[in-house]
Amino acid sequence: MLDPTLTRETFKKIESLCLLLEDEVAVIESGDMGKFEEILSAKETLLADISRMAAPLLDVDGIDQAEQLPGEIALIYDKLAEARTLHLRNARIVDRKIESTKAALEILKSGSTKDAEATYDRMGQIRAGKGRGGHQSTV
Repeated sequence: MLDPTLTRETFKKIESLCLLLEDEVAVIESGDMGKFEEILSAKETLLADISRMAAPLLDVDGIDQAEQLPGEIALIYDKLAEARTLHLRNARIVDRKIESTKAALEILKSGSTKDAEATYDRMGQIRAGKGRGGHQSTV
């Protein structure tokens, strides 16, 4: 027999996790590492609670394949699938940011100082040169 209170509380925890994962994507994109660390800590706590609470609910070994899962359990499975999708999306975003940073570092490490200066000159237009009439201009 399912404990309705445990089922309801487990579903609420998973909903909280989904909301946290939605907030996480904005924090990842903003690059706020302090806030990102806070979210990771909160996520760990929620995941531990969900694992502990959901274990007895999701033990479906005794259910015959012909039988349907109880509606409340099916909702929990669906919400867990949503949380997993959100988590994977966030992981892909983090992976892309890491790869982008690695690529930028590799470019900076592999190029000569002169090439790096030229790159920054073009990007920031900070190199000064003599224009017509002896005036300095930026490139």
